[in-house]
Amino acid sequence: MERQNTICIVSGLQRSGTSMIMQMLEKGGLVPLTDQVRKADENNPNGYYEIQGIYQKLNQGNFPIENAFNKSLKVYAKFLPILPKDQHYKIIFIERDLNEIWQSIHNISISKGQKIKSEFFNIRRREMLKSIVETAKNWIKENNQDVLFLSHSEVISHPEVAAESINAFLGNSLNQNQMAAAILPELQKVKEKKKFWVTDRAPKSVASLIEKYAEGKDFCEIGIGEGHLLNQISGCQSKFGIEQNQYGIQRCKSLYPHLEILEGDALNFIAQNPFDVCYMWLTYPTNQKVVDAILENNPSSTIIMGLNYFYHLPDDDEKLKKYLNNYGPVAKAELWNQNIDKHLKSIKNRGFNYKVIQVIDEENDEIFSLAVINQ
Repeated sequence: MERQNTICIVSGLQRSGTSMIMQMLEKGGLVPLTDQVRKADENNPNGYYEIQGIYQKLNQGNFPIENAFNKSLKVYAKFLPILPKDQHYKIIFIERDLNEIWQSIHNISISKGQKIKSEFFNIRRREMLKSIVETAKNWIKENNQDVLFLSHSEVISHPEVAAESINAFLGNSLNQNQMAAAILPELQKVKEKKKFWVTDRAPKSVASLIEKYAEGKDFCEIGIGEGHLLNQISGCQSKFGIEQNQYGIQRCKSLYPHLEILEGDALNFIAQNPFDVCYMWLTYPTNQKVVDAILENNPSSTIIMGLNYFYHLPDDDEKLKKYLNNYGPVAKAELWNQNIDKHLKSIKNRGFNYKVIQVIDEENDEIFSLAVINQ
């Protein structure tokens, strides 16, 4: 190690390669601090390098961090901020494609005999993982800790380069050849990036369609999620969002503090907050209630209503069945398309026009349907 009483922290998300880095360090000559309670298995044949109960002890302030002096200690990214701040750390932070991480988590679930919906990786979960990484990186920066960022794919592809970087970061006292030899590509079960299906967020690729209607006008997005789409929209005279989910609100505030967000149920804001154009991606029957309220209070506005990723699919389509199954029985998603068609028909009977437009979501190779409603 570079100096006495330095602690080497190996961090990252779960299934990002932290155990792999711990093994590299051990082979190179740096002793790991681990209790070996969690045994090696088919998912981590060379071990997990963990300490049982460490995060509870760190949170309570009674973990003997001095036991890790001049050793390596694995601490997942989520828990970096609870490390004692009066210590000097050399942090090796490994990052991996989130789709690969999710697929690896699924592989473990399958190996344990668990039934999972393996096609889906919902956006909220993806954003939560991103948030964990961002929070960890901010903590590292704010506490002036030394850090070496590694890419999982690069370590696998170029172990010699990774070993050299790690050795230099820790003071050139390790055996680089042994570290590089610890990387066994055949143990990496997730070798191809998979595109997961999306259900709980509209694609950002709808932005160009929205901007066509909102150019030079007052725009509102109802149900902004984490605020990515609202932030992307440009060309309008003004814009604001409405969101009632607290996770989405806090996430949006941290990412896009400049955005104007109304917090709460859209039905409580529609009459008092006029707009020319609005966009929403909500599920039924919430969608119907909000649209009807807008048509009643602001009939001259243009409404762009996100439908879903399966609206265009025929009733006997196998993909449609998988989508419906993903939502679960409480959502009654099997009725959504039927309710959408009834709702659009009623809108037309009230003297409004509508047209259904399909947008290709290139990121996920999916088709997303929207209804544009106006007078």
